[in-house]
Amino acid sequence: MDIENDRVKAARALLSAIERGDGAALVHIYADEVVQIEHPNRLKPKGDRRGREAMLRDLDRGKQLLREQRYEVVSAVSDGDRVALQVVWTGVLAVPVATLAAGDAMRCQSAIFLRFQGDRVVEQSNYDCFEPF
Repeated sequence: MDIENDRVKAARALLSAIERGDGAALVHIYADEVVQIEHPNRLKPKGDRRGREAMLRDLDRGKQLLREQRYEVVSAVSDGDRVALQVVWTGVLAVPVATLAAGDAMRCQSAIFLRFQGDRVVEQSNYDCFEPF
Protein backbone atom coordinates (compact mmCIF):
# COMPACT_ATOMS: atom_id res chain seq x y z
CA MET A 1 0.00 0.00 0.00
CA ASP A 2 1.38 3.44 -0.82
CA ILE A 3 1.43 6.36 1.59
CA GLU A 4 -1.29 8.30 -0.28
CA ASN A 5 -3.75 5.41 0.04
CA ASP A 6 -2.80 5.09 3.73
CA ARG A 7 -3.69 8.76 4.21
CA VAL A 8 -7.09 8.30 2.58
CA LYS A 9 -7.67 5.36 4.93
CA ALA A 10 -6.65 7.57 7.88
CA ALA A 11 -9.07 10.28 6.68
CA ARG A 12 -11.88 7.73 6.54
CA ALA A 13 -10.92 6.50 10.02
CA LEU A 14 -11.12 10.10 11.26
CA LEU A 15 -14.68 10.45 9.94
CA SER A 16 -15.64 7.10 11.45
CA ALA A 17 -14.26 8.15 14.85
CA ILE A 18 -16.30 11.37 14.69
CA GLU A 19 -19.44 9.38 13.81
CA ARG A 20 -18.88 7.15 16.86
CA GLY A 21 -17.96 10.08 19.10
CA ASP A 22 -14.66 8.31 19.82
CA GLY A 23 -12.33 10.97 21.19
CA ALA A 24 -9.68 8.38 22.10
CA ALA A 25 -9.38 7.33 18.46
CA LEU A 26 -9.14 10.98 17.35
CA VAL A 27 -6.22 11.56 19.74
CA HIS A 28 -4.29 9.00 17.68
CA ILE A 29 -5.26 10.57 14.35
CA TYR A 30 -4.89 14.28 15.19
CA ALA A 31 -1.41 15.57 16.03
CA ASP A 32 -1.06 17.44 19.32
CA GLU A 33 -0.64 20.71 17.39
CA VAL A 34 -3.52 20.17 14.94
CA VAL A 35 -5.51 23.22 13.88
CA GLN A 36 -8.99 23.05 12.43
CA ILE A 37 -10.31 25.96 10.40
CA GLU A 38 -14.06 25.96 9.92
CA HIS A 39 -15.00 28.46 7.27
CA PRO A 40 -18.17 30.55 7.74
CA ASN A 41 -21.39 28.59 7.44
CA ARG A 42 -25.00 28.64 8.63
CA LEU A 43 -24.13 27.41 12.14
CA LYS A 44 -20.94 29.45 12.51
CA PRO A 45 -21.35 32.67 10.49
CA LYS A 46 -17.91 33.90 11.59
CA GLY A 47 -16.26 30.53 11.17
CA ASP A 48 -13.98 29.05 13.80
CA ARG A 49 -10.38 28.11 14.43
CA ARG A 50 -9.52 25.61 17.13
CA GLY A 51 -6.96 23.15 18.38
CA ARG A 52 -7.28 19.51 19.35
CA GLU A 53 -8.58 20.05 22.89
CA ALA A 54 -11.38 22.33 21.67
CA MET A 55 -12.20 19.86 18.90
CA LEU A 56 -12.52 17.05 21.46
CA ARG A 57 -14.73 19.23 23.70
CA ASP A 58 -16.95 19.98 20.70
CA LEU A 59 -17.14 16.25 19.95
CA ASP A 60 -18.51 15.70 23.46
CA ARG A 61 -20.98 18.59 23.04
CA GLY A 62 -22.12 17.06 19.77
CA LYS A 63 -23.19 13.94 21.65
CA GLN A 64 -25.76 16.06 23.49
CA LEU A 65 -27.05 17.70 20.30
CA LEU A 66 -27.11 14.66 18.02
CA ARG A 67 -28.59 11.20 18.38
CA GLU A 68 -26.33 10.02 15.60
CA GLN A 69 -24.28 11.31 12.70
CA ARG A 70 -22.73 9.82 9.62
CA TYR A 71 -20.49 10.84 6.76
CA GLU A 72 -20.97 9.54 3.25
CA VAL A 73 -17.70 9.95 1.36
CA VAL A 74 -18.55 11.01 -2.19
CA SER A 75 -14.91 11.30 -3.25
CA ALA A 76 -11.46 11.23 -1.71
CA VAL A 77 -8.26 12.42 -3.38
CA SER A 78 -4.76 12.31 -1.99
CA ASP A 79 -1.74 14.29 -3.17
CA GLY A 80 1.46 14.13 -1.18
CA ASP A 81 0.72 15.18 2.40
CA ARG A 82 -2.86 16.30 1.63
CA VAL A 83 -6.24 14.60 1.37
CA ALA A 84 -9.39 16.23 -0.01
CA LEU A 85 -12.77 14.76 0.86
CA GLN A 86 -16.19 15.54 -0.54
CA VAL A 87 -18.75 14.29 1.95
CA VAL A 88 -22.42 14.40 2.78
CA TRP A 89 -22.95 14.68 6.53
CA THR A 90 -26.25 13.71 8.11
CA GLY A 91 -27.00 14.31 11.78
CA VAL A 92 -30.14 13.16 13.55
CA LEU A 93 -30.97 15.82 16.10
CA ALA A 94 -31.45 15.10 19.80
CA VAL A 95 -32.73 18.65 20.33
CA PRO A 96 -34.65 21.12 18.13
CA VAL A 97 -32.61 23.46 15.91
CA ALA A 98 -34.35 26.34 14.13
CA THR A 99 -37.28 24.76 12.23
CA LEU A 100 -36.08 21.17 12.79
CA ALA A 101 -37.46 19.07 15.64
CA ALA A 102 -35.62 16.50 17.72
CA GLY A 103 -35.45 13.36 15.59
CA ASP A 104 -35.22 15.29 12.32
CA ALA A 105 -32.18 14.94 10.09
CA MET A 106 -29.89 17.87 9.35
CA ARG A 107 -27.77 17.55 6.19
CA CYS A 108 -24.64 19.25 4.98
CA GLN A 109 -22.53 19.02 1.84
CA SER A 110 -18.89 19.43 2.86
CA ALA A 111 -15.40 19.68 1.48
CA ILE A 112 -12.78 18.71 4.05
CA PHE A 113 -9.10 19.27 3.41
CA LEU A 114 -6.54 17.53 5.60
CA ARG A 115 -2.78 18.01 5.79
CA PHE A 116 -0.70 15.23 7.27
CA GLN A 117 2.67 15.18 8.89
CA GLY A 118 3.74 11.57 8.92
CA ASP A 119 0.63 9.57 9.76
CA ARG A 120 -1.17 12.28 11.76
CA VAL A 121 -3.39 15.20 10.77
CA VAL A 122 -1.85 18.62 11.53
CA GLU A 123 -4.38 20.80 9.71
CA GLN A 124 -8.05 20.47 8.78
CA SER A 125 -10.14 22.95 6.80
CA ASN A 126 -13.90 22.51 6.51
CA TYR A 127 -16.23 24.15 4.00
CA ASP A 128 -19.76 23.23 5.12
CA CYS A 129 -22.91 23.97 3.11
CA PHE A 130 -25.97 23.13 5.21
CA GLU A 131 -29.27 22.35 3.56
CA PRO A 132 -31.99 24.85 4.53
CA PHE A 133 -33.46 24.47 8.01
